[in-house]
Amino acid sequence: MENTHQNKSDVPHLSLAMKADPWLSTTLPYYIDVSIRREDSDDRSCIFRWSPHIDGFSTPGFQILHHGTDGSTKKIEVDHSGLMAKDETLLVNGRNQFLWELKPGAEINLKTTLPENYHRCLMPGNRYEVVWPGAKIALWDWGTIRDHLNKELKPRSLLPGGEPMLTIPEGSRISLTVKKEAIHWPDREVSEKRNGFMMANLQEQQWRLQKQSLRGVSPPPIDPSERIPGAPIIRVELECPSTVTRNEVFDVVVKVTYDGIANIHEQQQVARPITFHTYAFEALNGPREGFRLKRRSKVDSTEWEPCELDGGTGFMIADEPDVSVHVGEDENFVTLEPGHSWTTARRLQGERWTSLPAGVVVGDMFRCRFKGTTVDWWDWGSRDEHINTVVKLPCWITGKVTDPAHNEGRPELLVPASDVVEFTVVG
Repeated sequence: MENTHQNKSDVPHLSLAMKADPWLSTTLPYYIDVSIRREDSDDRSCIFRWSPHIDGFSTPGFQILHHGTDGSTKKIEVDHSGLMAKDETLLVNGRNQFLWELKPGAEINLKTTLPENYHRCLMPGNRYEVVWPGAKIALWDWGTIRDHLNKELKPRSLLPGGEPMLTIPEGSRISLTVKKEAIHWPDREVSEKRNGFMMANLQEQQWRLQKQSLRGVSPPPIDPSERIPGAPIIRVELECPSTVTRNEVFDVVVKVTYDGIANIHEQQQVARPITFHTYAFEALNGPREGFRLKRRSKVDSTEWEPCELDGGTGFMIADEPDVSVHVGEDENFVTLEPGHSWTTARRLQGERWTSLPAGVVVGDMFRCRFKGTTVDWWDWGSRDEHINTVVKLPCWITGKVTDPAHNEGRPELLVPASDVVEFTVVG
């Protein structure tokens, strides 16, 4: 591409920075925040492909250094088992995963999890560093993603004339000390054998959060500031009647809206629909996920007291194999265009049953809120585009997607808490 700009560079100048907790548990997920910043002043945009799993945690990629008590430093050999990054021609379609666009001074932000092959190398009581040694990127070009739509982005090594590669220099590192959990999770071995190391870490994390909640330490609702850059912006609004009687069907309407992408530079990309699994909005419950109901009794309380809500999963036959479903044909997956909404409902009371606590009297008030959620599976594109996409669900169907694991490395889709709705018992 010919450059007529006065402020031109041969290649963009990038830098990589990392942030993470200084303590790593041997049996919990370890999250690393990675940012890549554009440092040059060339006024053109640039695009490049960089994935934390394909490019970061493969060969060459992040390294681990062990710091001994005697002051020695030793590089830990990580078994990559053939995970070397491959630079292959990429057809730009506006939905390519980990294809980034940066203007001068802009940055991308990612949250990634330390993979199993790294995690298992770390021993309790020891101090380590995760180091970025520097690497070259072959898949890049000047211009925007829009400029390259329906065109092939070829590795620089395949272009004539020895085109320069894009470099992310070395230098960024994080220090951490490894600890072992003082209280053992009783189901750890069974979970790891059945679901693997990484999924067991997530399940243990949920177990420990639930124990905190039972001790009266309730984690805060998910806040909008926790959204992951590069992921869709989803918000939830609740609606319900302001009054209820004790013998009527009562629903809280749940409106899920897709507002865009949680990253300023991404907003300039072609608007893309998303498809997601609805489980997170309908049945998923956890310390920071799902619906909460509180009651203020007219008779004997001025405080809002939490009420128990049925998780809604019914019974499960857990020893049957997982079920394969086609995303584009399954009713548990929904597509949203930017600016559009999908509506569901949480039923709090039916004709012959109720989720309201025993002893409710006329005048009691209730508050309902959706505390937030993390969507277990989502992807760019419509249901039609995912007609051949196959995922696996537990045999009882009403559960998280079990395969592909970790949503294939796409940014976590965190949905913040909703507004609060109130209603009063009148009969």
